[in-house]
Amino acid sequence: MKRKRRYSKKKQEIKKIRFVESVHRQFFQRMHDLDYLQWMQRNGVRYVGAICLFAALFSVSLYMLQTESNQPVIVSNAGVRDGDAKNPDFQHKTAKPEEQHAVSDVEQIVPPAIAADDLQNVSKPDMRLESKSEEKTVYLNPLHLSGYQAPCGGMLVYNYGLGYDPVYEDYRFHDAICYDSGNGPAFACVDGIVAQVQMEQHWQIAIQTQRGILKYSGLDTCTATVGSRVAAGEQIGTAKEKLYIQVEKNDV
Repeated sequence: MKRKRRYSKKKQEIKKIRFVESVHRQFFQRMHDLDYLQWMQRNGVRYVGAICLFAALFSVSLYMLQTESNQPVIVSNAGVRDGDAKNPDFQHKTAKPEEQHAVSDVEQIVPPAIAADDLQNVSKPDMRLESKSEEKTVYLNPLHLSGYQAPCGGMLVYNYGLGYDPVYEDYRFHDAICYDSGNGPAFACVDGIVAQVQMEQHWQIAIQTQRGILKYSGLDTCTATVGSRVAAGEQIGTAKEKLYIQVEKNDV
């Protein structure tokens, strides 16, 4: 028995070796066969095209199977009675899970004491705002006033409008002008009537002119009184290190 098994194994091994040798021999012969190579060159494109077509059909079939599996199941309403279709309880039960969740959220948000008819009768808040006639203050350049004179003997630090501010060291809009008075005397810039004297306020003196109210800030002392008439160049007090002049336009 052992000899037969060994003989059969050797016979199978010999067959395998001969088969491999025959395949190798045929392959070697075809590689050197000019007619076979020309045939492969003519028909190679067809084989490649057939393989690509098979791959495309296989991918399309897989895509169709996937789309069919993702489609929702449509339940027919043929067996539903008209009364059941109009019943809100039935509609709530047959609704999708997302719709049921949304309905339950709405039911929790709306208080049960307020009915649908009552919601229509709720008065809407009046969104109209009362118009406030707040007039914006308009300032003028003091240097443009008729008969303007410098309020002190110092140099102009910055002018009205957009310009460099040496105090803050940046560019900004100024609604007033500033002088380096150097603790000297202060003079009236234009002709007018003193309308206000409040030394404890920021704007200490207000002089009513033809075009607007001329105001002073940075005064140390004041000799003018309310209601007195002053002329341009007349001394009205003494200034501190910096003197500020502002003109507020008269209301038209």
